[in-house]
Amino acid sequence: MARAGKSKDPLQQRERELRRQLEQLEADLKRLADPATDYTPVKEPPKARTPPKAPAVTVPGPRSEPGHREYFNEQGIRKFDLLGSFRQIGRLLSGPTGYNRQMVRMLAAGSIDGLPVLRRERKKALVRFLFLFSVLLAILWGVGYSYFRDR
Repeated sequence: MARAGKSKDPLQQRERELRRQLEQLEADLKRLADPATDYTPVKEPPKARTPPKAPAVTVPGPRSEPGHREYFNEQGIRKFDLLGSFRQIGRLLSGPTGYNRQMVRMLAAGSIDGLPVLRRERKKALVRFLFLFSVLLAILWGVGYSYFRDR
């Protein structure tokens, strides 16, 4: 027996709730920004004035930290670090990491209604790959058989 109406999508329900909350916050902001409201700011006590200080001039020099000589030369300039450069390039090439592993796991399992189940899509891709691989293998076997049959 069919149910009356469409099944409710949890993502659309959540979107509607968030939109309602956003509209409520915008209304509150408009109400607070209106100068006719009874908002009276609290005055801060006056601060004692102090004459501005001259900025201190710092000269980069050798640091007293342990291991300083490994990374900086005598003038305080950082030496070239080959291993650090390789690590930085590796981080750039690896790309961003997943933000929410639990959400990714839920999407892969298909536990959120209304979204396509990723396991089915993965299975379809695997079957398609195996079929095309077997066709390619059969073609190569046929070409090899015809080539070596006459020799």
